[in-house]
Formats: sequence, C-alpha cells, structure tokens
Amino acid sequence: MHSVFGVTRSISLILLVWVVGASLVLFAGLAAGFILNWIVPSIDLGIATLCGLVANATFATAIIYTLRMAGLLRSNDELASDLEEHDQSELLTDEQVESMTDQLTETIMMRMAVQDGWSRTKSRSRR
Repeated sequence: MHSVFGVTRSISLILLVWVVGASLVLFAGLAAGFILNWIVPSIDLGIATLCGLVANATFATAIIYTLRMAGLLRSNDELASDLEEHDQSELLTDEQVESMTDQLTETIMMRMAVQDGWSRTKSRSRR
C-alpha cells in the first residue's frame, strides 16, 4: 500500500508542476496577446489565445524533453531496442498461433451454432 501512496504522490506532484507551469506560460501568452492588441489595435484580442496556445505547446515540449533527460520518459527507439533484446523464447511460433486460431474459430462456430439452434427453438415455441 505504501508504493501506491508514493505513486499517487509523484503523479500529484507532476500534475501540480504541470498546472502551475502551464498557467504561468498561458498567462504570459495572454499578456503578450494583450500587449500586441494594445500596441497595434488592428491585431485582434483573439491573437492572445493563439499566443497562449503556442506558448503552452512550447511548454509541453520542454516538459517532455526534461522528462526524457531525467530518464522518466523513454523514446520510441529505446522501446524498440528493448523489444529486440527481449527473450525470444516467450514468443509464440507460427504453428502455435495457427493452432490457437483454429481452436478459437472452432469454439466460436460451435457457440454460434448453439445460439442459432436455441433461437430457432425459441421462435418455434412462440408460434
């Protein structure tokens, strides 16, 4: 139970950092849009939202980069190399997959036949 508390605490800390950081960056983006609107009145205030969106995307990119550098987030290349290094003996052979597929198909067909027969019997009893 202690590890669940630790994970929850870590997730809430990450979420807190994300919310505070995103709020600050979004506010900065909105402020830049407001200043642009104030300096050049022809620029609509809607540009503030666009500036905030771009700033938020930049912040998200920075967070992902930081997490990757800290080793908390792994890239696709690292995941692929780990998969290649994984023990191949745990994987099923083609024959095993084909056998399992045949068994599942047979089981599904039998269930469909039973259900079809049951629904025909049920419809006959209604007449």
